[in-house]
Order: sequence, then C-alpha cells, then structure tokens
Amino acid sequence: MPRGDAPMYATSRADGLGCLVGGLLGVPGLSAAPTLVSVEMTTGATSRVIAWSIAVWFILLSCLPKFSGLIVNMPRPVMAAALFFNGALMLVAGIQIVASRPITLRASIIIGLSLLAALTVPIFPDFYRSLPAWTHQFTGSIISMAVVVAVPLNAVFLLGMWHYSYLRLGTSSEPATVVRRFLREACQ
Repeated sequence: MPRGDAPMYATSRADGLGCLVGGLLGVPGLSAAPTLVSVEMTTGATSRVIAWSIAVWFILLSCLPKFSGLIVNMPRPVMAAALFFNGALMLVAGIQIVASRPITLRASIIIGLSLLAALTVPIFPDFYRSLPAWTHQFTGSIISMAVVVAVPLNAVFLLGMWHYSYLRLGTSSEPATVVRRFLREACQ
C-alpha cells in the first residue's frame, strides 16, 4: 500500500469492523458520516484525543436520556442552520473529491446523465407519479434516481476494463509474502 494511503485504509477497515460488530449485535452499523468528514476537513481537527472525548460524551449521553432529549427537542431554526452548514461542507467536500481526479469521458457521461436524470424528478413529478407503484422506490427521490442511473452506467462502462494477473506459488519463499507482493502490484 502506498505510504500516503495508510490512513484511508485504516479508516476503511475501522468502518467495516464497526458495521460488522453492529450487524452481529443486531443494531445499525457505524460509518464515517459525511458530516463528520466535512467538519474534519474544515477544521483540520483529526486528533484521536478528540475522537475519544466525543466517544465518552456519547456514552454519557446514552446513559442520561434527559440530556439526549435536549438534542431531540432542538428548535427548528437551529436544526435548519446545522443542516445548511453540514450540507455546504458536504457539497464542497464532494466537489473537492471530484475535482481532485481527472474526469475521463466515461466519468463525464456517468456524472452528467445521473445528474440530468436526478433533476427530472422535481421537474416532471407528474410523470414519475404516473409510473407503476413498484417503481416509486427507485424514482421517488433525486438521490435514488441518480443512483439508479449511475450504478448501471458504471457497470456497463467497466465491461471492457478487466485486468488479469497470474500468481505462481513455489517453494522458494514464504507463500504469504508472495501473495502480499502479488496483491500490492495487482491493486496499483
């Protein structure tokens, strides 16, 4: 793994383990919320001390339901301000992610058609309401419509982009080392 990507891999691993533990316990899985990621990008605060202190606060709040009720009964204008703030941060973070990589023709088509399809939901609501009831779960919101278009387009455009590699295990070295090296080279 490249040296600069170590935090990304560790974050993905921790996120996956959190979801696994949540699934085993029968509770919703944990994930790195886009809001938290955007606040981290804005403030630059990524210390483990901050994470552990927030975890302690969450544990305390889970034991004191009256204090949690204060958050639930937050005034609507405060909720709206927090929503706009978080939405703006997520929008900028998304733009930074998209702009940080070169946009190929394939990506342009996927992004463009997905956005156009998503924007048809509020523009032509009568058309989508006239569709059969079973399609409303796919066409009922802007996000679901964008996903319904983007995922198949991505799959279609990836059809001719397969990479093949061969691994030959011998007796000359440790098999785990050979497999690690093979995976490292194949994933680059």
